[in-house]
Amino acid sequence: MFLMWDFELKKSIKMKSLFDRIPLKMIIYVYWLLLLYLIAALGWWYYELDQQNDQMLAYQQEQIQKGYGGEISLDEAQDAHSRNAKQFIGEGMTFLIFTVFGAIFVYGAVRRQIRYHLQQKNFMLAVTHELKTPIAVTKLSLETMKRHHLSEEKQQKLLGDAINETERLDMLCNNILLSSQMESGGYQSNKQDFNCSNMTMIAVGSFAKRYPARKFEIEVPEEVECFGEEFLIRLVLNNLIENAIKYTPNTSPIKVTLNDDNGE
Repeated sequence: MFLMWDFELKKSIKMKSLFDRIPLKMIIYVYWLLLLYLIAALGWWYYELDQQNDQMLAYQQEQIQKGYGGEISLDEAQDAHSRNAKQFIGEGMTFLIFTVFGAIFVYGAVRRQIRYHLQQKNFMLAVTHELKTPIAVTKLSLETMKRHHLSEEKQQKLLGDAINETERLDMLCNNILLSSQMESGGYQSNKQDFNCSNMTMIAVGSFAKRYPARKFEIEVPEEVECFGEEFLIRLVLNNLIENAIKYTPNTSPIKVTLNDDNGE
């Protein structure tokens, strides 16, 4: 049983890696090529049936003229030919409409799934990279304290760095958990009153410790109260500060301002 499961797992991994190597444009081209082939086959099917219907009418007319038509008259044969032609057109148009709409629906669904797969892949790569940094820093700080006899001041500094990176790691884990809950629809809103000034100062202080070379200009009044999702707002604030650090020159200061304007 274990060998069978291991074989299926390896087979699934190989198939997944194979599909990952196929360019998205090639998949789209193949998809539309198959759709065009299906429409062409539908057109050829209609052409063959129409030709067969015309040949049947010509044969019946010939038999009637020779007196071998039996009880079928020329008008009845033409009416049957007209009904068959309308039937073929109706069936062909119905099949064509269902095929086109189904193809558009499947194309949109597949594109969403592929886009979702790529987003998940990029998300996992980014998260893995982000998780490695605090783990490596914490491990290095603890190993340094273990191997060397450091002064109290240096020990406190290393412990502070390890605690900061642990808090960062906790924040990343919470972000992953939140993303998973939102994706599955299991996230429950938890709005409450909180001190926005304190939250902003803690966020800026955390980034200031992680990036000691960057200059932060802070304008945060005291005791600004907010009502809402503290965790989500803190997440947005951290993303804003981190983007400011990443996408501005190292010599530019990061200015963080909190304003209370009529309760907003």
